[in-house]
Amino acid sequence: MSKIFFLFILLFSSQAYGAGILETEKLVEQVDSIRKALVTSVVQKPDEELFNQVCKPVGMNIKKIYDEKKIKIRQASHKPRNPKNKADKNELLSIKMFSERNDINSVWLKIDGKRHYFKRITVQKNCLACHGEKSKRPSFVKGKYLADKAFDFKVGDIRGVYHVIVE
Repeated sequence: MSKIFFLFILLFSSQAYGAGILETEKLVEQVDSIRKALVTSVVQKPDEELFNQVCKPVGMNIKKIYDEKKIKIRQASHKPRNPKNKADKNELLSIKMFSERNDINSVWLKIDGKRHYFKRITVQKNCLACHGEKSKRPSFVKGKYLADKAFDFKVGDIRGVYHVIVE
């Protein structure tokens, strides 16, 4: 990635704080903290019940934020399990940047006149129970997500991003 692009990111990020910006960052951090806390509870081979206790609450929290504050947080990945979460070109750009720069955890960008916030989703050890080796995925995942690409991750890999557009 070019030095000019990173300079743009740093300059824009430092000037991006305005109405709703800090709230957006806090809400996304809240969602990610819930994800990190819940995934630590994975100590056994996951089944659909454990999936409902670990992954589902994150999505429910994102929905609650939208219902209450009209802030839409999208989870996107370059290797989606659910095709609805396939990263678009801007999300792919942020995933590439996060993959190349471990020192950057989030960034604000101005794209087509709108402010976009991206925050990395990083694979933790317990994530590998469902996102590790392809052959070791739980049977409910294999049966439910036939086009699954969300496997063969390692600890510390970029799983995807949270993406918010602030208008």
